Amino acid sequence: MGRQAAALIPGNLEEHDFEDDVVYRGVHYSGLELSGRAVESLELERCRFSDTKLSGLRVVKSSFTETLFENSDLANVSARDTSLLRVLLTGSRMTGSSWAECSLRDTTIEDCRADLAAFRFSRFRRTVFRNCNLQGADFQNADLTGTQFEGCNLREARFAEATMAKTGFTDCDLLGVNGVTSFAGAVIHSGDLQSLAYSLAGALGITIKD
Repeated sequence: MGRQAAALIPGNLEEHDFEDDVVYRGVHYSGLELSGRAVESLELERCRFSDTKLSGLRVVKSSFTETLFENSDLANVSARDTSLLRVLLTGSRMTGSSWAECSLRDTTIEDCRADLAAFRFSRFRRTVFRNCNLQGADFQNADLTGTQFEGCNLREARFAEATMAKTGFTDCDLLGVNGVTSFAGAVIHSGDLQSLAYSLAGALGITIKD
């Protein structure tokens, strides 16, 4: 993304506002207000969002390719049937956002607050969550094959009916996770087992006594 930055053109709302069926390439959105937009078939490629407000944005059947979101507000974003390909989200707020039936490939989400975010029925490939607050996040029926969670707070996150073959957990807090029976095939760092133990015991009907 660093090589692309020099080629980006400054974005403005007169020429680069979010609308249905538009395509923007190589635009740098910096400090702009895009909250509350509702669009369908939006296509963004090689774009960058810095300190941009996108809270409450609603997108359907849209795509974000080779795009960077940094220090931006994506709280309560609602995305459906939307793809993220080679996307980086860093230092951003994603609280309460919903990514239903979406596709995330070669994507990294790091240092983000994504508590109560929902990724139901979404498909992940070569995706990494790193140092994120994902407390209460919902991955119900998501295909998390090969996804890596590194240093994340996953307390009370929900994984019911998720596919988790080779899903990795390293230095994560898994206390109170729901849907632990879906963890078949997951790879869990030994240090994370203690926080997962109570959920495993509960799912198996085991009572733990001090």
